[in-house]
Amino acid sequence: VTLDLSGGSHGLHFVYGDNEAGKSSALRAMQAALFGIPVRTEDNFRHPNARLRVGATLQNVAGETLTFLRRKGNKETLLNPNHPQGAAHPDAALVPFLQGVDGDSFGRIFAIGHDVMRAGGEELLALRGLVGESLFAASVGGPGLTQVMDALHGEAQALFTPRKKNILKVASDAYRNATARRSEAQMRITRWQELRKDLEAAIQQREQIIAQLKELRTSKEKFERMRTAMRSVVERQRLLEQKERLRDAQRLPEEYSSEKRAECQSELEVLKTRMTSLSSEIDGPEGLRDQLKSISIPDGLIGWETDIAELQERRGAIVKAAADSKRRQRECDQLQTRIQMLLADVAPQSCLDDVEALRIQSDQREAIRSLANEEQLRRQGPADKRRERARLEALRKSHDEELLGLGAATETAELKRQVVAARKLGDLDAALREQQLAVDAAENDARQQLKNLTLWVGTLEEVDALALPLRDTIDRFDHEFTALASETSQLEENRREQTQQHETMGREIAALRGSETVPSESDLQALREQRDQLWEVVRGGWLRGEEPPGASAAETAADYAKQVAQADALADRLRREADRVAQLADRLASQRQVEQRLEQLAQQAIDLEGRRQQLDLDWQAAWETTGLEQALSPREMRGWLERCEALRQTTRDLARQRAACNELTSRRSQAVDAVRAALPAGAEDAGNMTILHDVLAVAEQILEAEAEAEQRRTELQRDLRRVKLELEQAMAEETQVTEAWETWQIRWQESMRVIGCPDDAPGDQAHQRLRQLDELFQALEALQKLQQRIEQIHEDETAFAEAVNGLAAHLAPDRVGEDAVEVAVELRKLTEAAGRDAVRQAELQATLKKRVEEITITQQRISELSAQLQQFCRMAGVSDEAALSETERQSAEFAGCEDRLAEINQQLGALCIDGDVGALMEEMKDRSSDELGAEIAALEDEIADAEKQRDGVVIRVRELENAREQVDGNATAAEADEEALGILAGMQEDAAQYARLRLAAELLKHQIEQHRAQNQDPLIDRAASLLAHLTCQAYRGLRTEYDADDQPHLVAVRDDGELVPVQAMSDGTRDQLFLALRLAYVERRLTNHEPLPLIVDDILIHFDDQRALATLQQLVELSAKTQVIFFTHHQHLVELATRHLPVEHVFLHQLDGHHEAFKLEANKDAEIVSP
Repeated sequence: VTLDLSGGSHGLHFVYGDNEAGKSSALRAMQAALFGIPVRTEDNFRHPNARLRVGATLQNVAGETLTFLRRKGNKETLLNPNHPQGAAHPDAALVPFLQGVDGDSFGRIFAIGHDVMRAGGEELLALRGLVGESLFAASVGGPGLTQVMDALHGEAQALFTPRKKNILKVASDAYRNATARRSEAQMRITRWQELRKDLEAAIQQREQIIAQLKELRTSKEKFERMRTAMRSVVERQRLLEQKERLRDAQRLPEEYSSEKRAECQSELEVLKTRMTSLSSEIDGPEGLRDQLKSISIPDGLIGWETDIAELQERRGAIVKAAADSKRRQRECDQLQTRIQMLLADVAPQSCLDDVEALRIQSDQREAIRSLANEEQLRRQGPADKRRERARLEALRKSHDEELLGLGAATETAELKRQVVAARKLGDLDAALREQQLAVDAAENDARQQLKNLTLWVGTLEEVDALALPLRDTIDRFDHEFTALASETSQLEENRREQTQQHETMGREIAALRGSETVPSESDLQALREQRDQLWEVVRGGWLRGEEPPGASAAETAADYAKQVAQADALADRLRREADRVAQLADRLASQRQVEQRLEQLAQQAIDLEGRRQQLDLDWQAAWETTGLEQALSPREMRGWLERCEALRQTTRDLARQRAACNELTSRRSQAVDAVRAALPAGAEDAGNMTILHDVLAVAEQILEAEAEAEQRRTELQRDLRRVKLELEQAMAEETQVTEAWETWQIRWQESMRVIGCPDDAPGDQAHQRLRQLDELFQALEALQKLQQRIEQIHEDETAFAEAVNGLAAHLAPDRVGEDAVEVAVELRKLTEAAGRDAVRQAELQATLKKRVEEITITQQRISELSAQLQQFCRMAGVSDEAALSETERQSAEFAGCEDRLAEINQQLGALCIDGDVGALMEEMKDRSSDELGAEIAALEDEIADAEKQRDGVVIRVRELENAREQVDGNATAAEADEEALGILAGMQEDAAQYARLRLAAELLKHQIEQHRAQNQDPLIDRAASLLAHLTCQAYRGLRTEYDADDQPHLVAVRDDGELVPVQAMSDGTRDQLFLALRLAYVERRLTNHEPLPLIVDDILIHFDDQRALATLQQLVELSAKTQVIFFTHHQHLVELATRHLPVEHVFLHQLDGHHEAFKLEANKDAEIVSP
């Protein structure tokens, strides 16, 4: 397929074809040519990947062209078809043509189909018309922005959400549990060895019981097989006895067939019955032979059928002619009477012999009639001409008087020029009213926006003078406030966690201490110091004889001994409760660390509060120049700033509209003055008029009246000239008519003498005389014809009688001479009866012949069947057919006995382990079914007991294994440590993913906001115009409205001013809004980028013809800036384009050659409608 898209500057190119014509393939080929054939392509169904090629020739705005063939591959895929060796273009050869646009961006911006447009409309509904998100989704984001944003938010919340259960919190709890299990795991080696010995003994016992169960089940299966085979053995014995009893029975050979023998006997009986029936039908009473004898045909009747049939045809004519002869004779008598009457009226003195003298030639008759027809005209002619002459003279006099009353013409050229100039300006009154209404609406809108602009009080004129902070300043403060809030939230979360940890440690310390005080190293150190002090006192009294202060030596020694005992006891407790003491010490140290962190967090909270207060001061200072009493949060003030900027824009629009209103007022005043100055002197009514419409109405009335007067003057002058000519002609015609009347009178008198009328006879009398003469001669001619016909009938009757008498002489001589008609009827009856008997005789002879032949065939078949039955008797060894059935029964019984024996032997062989049926029979020889049942029941009881023992041992083995695993502290600790490391690694990955998701969401949000700030106003303005045109003015524009959360939303404005949010739009209107936003973005991008083709794939399948045409007109307008390629399989869209779009902008490419191609004819009336 080759598509030549070079027509026009850019052009709207229709690629049309039925389903399966290749439109989708062509669309994929375009994208593959520009951006490469996909790795997994669906277009290799005909050519392998290595031979796939897509060629294109591109041209950019600089006039550079590139021709290439794209092959499937990773590098050097742009082949140069003009290179003799087939070398490739550099991979960067497309850069000047694509300007950095990749395939994904091209698909999201420059390719739009019906599914994309429908998804875009649903996307706008999901976004509820939010300005930034809607613009981003419709221009560069593409459908699916809502899903992406929800997916980022949902995945991030699933990973981590403060104060809610999430993946990271669950993993943190699992990590703490794993570390706790690792720290608590202990190893008990002795217990583990004991459990291992017990487990080995239990496993050995289990294996012994399993072996015993296997032997018992084998014995049980053996006895069950014997019991199953018991019935087969009994049946086998019965069959052997039956076979012995049938030993002498005749064995029929394999070729013997009982079915064929039965068929022979059945068919033989049927044939014998048929033979009896055939004999009775031929020779029985009233059989075929008797019926043939009863038929008798007279001699001589056969062979005259043709002659008699001819007589019958003539007989009908003769009978009819006889009746007609009498009627015609009566008509002859009536005609003779009428002729006598006519002759008495025309020429009373003449007789029938003189009639020919009255005959008038045809030319004379026509001349008389012509003169009679002219009589009235000739008589009235002179009088009519005199009246016409008088009428024309009166009309000439009337026109002269009216022309004198109209007077001379008035000069109105200047007035007409001023009226035309004023009309070219349009309806300035309506435009001024509409502009004034727009000014009032804008002023009301501005005042309402000013009223809604809280926190600030002032006038509309003061709004533009406000020194507002920049958006970047608000964004910076918002970022700082958000960061500060995040730090505060994180600090509060840390304080809660540390407080909870402090409380937990307090509970753990209290639990460790319990009812008895836990000894510590400091307690032991204090006791040892007290002991050492007493020792110094005792030692001093012992060595130096010093008296202990405040006590006796004995008391001091006792106190020393008590201190020693207490210190030793405390040391022993420390050794015994070393673990408990260590845990308490660890908890106390951790508690002190937590308390220190709490103090640090409290200090950080004070620092954060100071920073927040300073940030508040800076934030309020940023708004001091605006005169606001109190600035709200940055997020709220951003919305306030947007509303303030919107109000500024509204006031600027109001100023422009007021200026436009003033301009319209000035233009209207100038037009009114110019028209009033050109009015004639007598038009005083327009002197004080200021409304252009009223002044134009007066001027146009004057122009219309003068135009009517001028037209009437011209008509009167033209009519006067015509009336004078007609008057001269009427006078000449009056003279001619008078002379013609005199000539007619002379010719009329001569004609009346010819037909015997008076000279002054009127024309009616002349016509009457001519009709009488015509009737007379017609009656004479009719009388002659009737007389000839009567003579012919008499001749036919005589000939018919002669023919009938001639046949009667041969067939019925006794009827010769009788009435010919009756004789003819009788002859016909005789021949018809003979014919029926002849046919019946032939039918009976044919039937008799068939029955005789059938008897012969049946006798032959009976002989064949009898011979076959004799053959069956010889094969069975019997002499009589009656013995065949018994022989067949005995033979079949013997064969069935042998088959059943083979089947039972096979069943018994299957029940034997080694296939030895004899050994099985020998083993079952002295056993009964009841004995086997008892042995099987005993074995089942033993098996049940063994299974109970096995189940108990299995439970014991499982318990020992569980106990060993619980005691195996090394394994538990290792597993817990491995689990903790795995959880920690997962937490690190989840935390990194959470950071990526949050960063991606923030980047997307920032990109949307940046895109809105850069493109909002131009995109909304252009999309408003496009939407108005696409909806055929059902909506006149777009604007932004703020909701309760100060979020800007897109709303459409109906023709009556009603605001319609995106949620209230129909599906089709939302689709058209998405299309308007996309086209607006494409147009804006074309202003500073290399134009790329816009590919449109059947987006109009649900549009009515009016909106489809409006969309096509916008695509034609866009095609002046870049190439537009429209794929469709709908013929009516092509026809719509051919009828309404300029042919120089539209080009048709038909893919299916089996259909008639459309011819685009120039439509001179078509215009590109631009909103």
